[in-house]
Amino acid sequence: MTKKICIVGDPHVDNKQPTSRTDNYMDASLADLKCSLIIASKNNCDAIVFLGDMFDRKQVNAEVTSRLIEILNKNDYGDPWPFKKYTLMGNHDIDNTISNLDKTSFWTLIVSGCIEYVNEVPELGLIFEHWNGRIEETISDGLFTKYDFPVICAHAYIADQPTPFVGAAILADSFAVHPKTRLIASGHFHFSMDVDRTDNVKFINPGSLTRRNFKSDDINRQVKVAIVEYDLEGTFANVTYEDVYTAQPYESIFNLEKREEAKIVRQEVAAFTKTLNNINFDRMTYLQDPVDQVMTTGKELEIEDDILENACRALNKLNAEKVWWHF
Repeated sequence: MTKKICIVGDPHVDNKQPTSRTDNYMDASLADLKCSLIIASKNNCDAIVFLGDMFDRKQVNAEVTSRLIEILNKNDYGDPWPFKKYTLMGNHDIDNTISNLDKTSFWTLIVSGCIEYVNEVPELGLIFEHWNGRIEETISDGLFTKYDFPVICAHAYIADQPTPFVGAAILADSFAVHPKTRLIASGHFHFSMDVDRTDNVKFINPGSLTRRNFKSDDINRQVKVAIVEYDLEGTFANVTYEDVYTAQPYESIFNLEKREEAKIVRQEVAAFTKTLNNINFDRMTYLQDPVDQVMTTGKELEIEDDILENACRALNKLNAEKVWWHF
């Protein structure tokens, strides 16, 4: 039996206004998310799947949360959306700490009943791998070989080529999957990806629903969602893309004069990254809150989250190894 789902990249909804955006970010992010629901409805989808990071922070204000719940609950005619709604949990949703889950705006969304947070949907042949600190490692170790489902959605750093800023990223052609799996959709990275492996497995990332900061990849990027048609037997998966028509052009939402200033920030990013490479992490493990020190310094320089997350992951791993060694 053929199924059809709409897959949406990281929304990062927030009431906090990014300094680089000239429009109202909260209104824009909610409008784009609503547009993805309308697209799913027009395509007669069985479900819509958000790939994680519904929110940019673990706690946003009540206004944006209530507006998002209302959008997810009903369409402009006051009727429930005619399809299932699912979301993965992203690292931003819980501030990189799983124990935060029940203290987050993401959890408020889940308990409201407007969207489902589950691990699998057998009737649609879907598996969901939510973010955790070791997700890329477990995927590399064969996690996806256990799932005899045609579609896997994951909030994980999966790319079609190496990236210099995220050492934890894994390549689409570097790990095994079950023979029945036809498509793997991943969020987390904000750029788009669509590649086919020689074993007839397709890897996609529709690209993030948001554009918070200046990024060269976004200059000519039209925000899109993926429409995936597939069968439960795992014989095929066909992917098309639909424009999120509410997403405004790059030059309409960013102050391009500030973009020149951002070049200086990028130079600081390069210097910061070089500094991280030269840090004596062994010494830092004996300082108070070395991760906080790295985060604070990075935030002051407006370092991109991907870089900071990779640096802090390295520190956390080293701290764990030190604790084990002392025992």
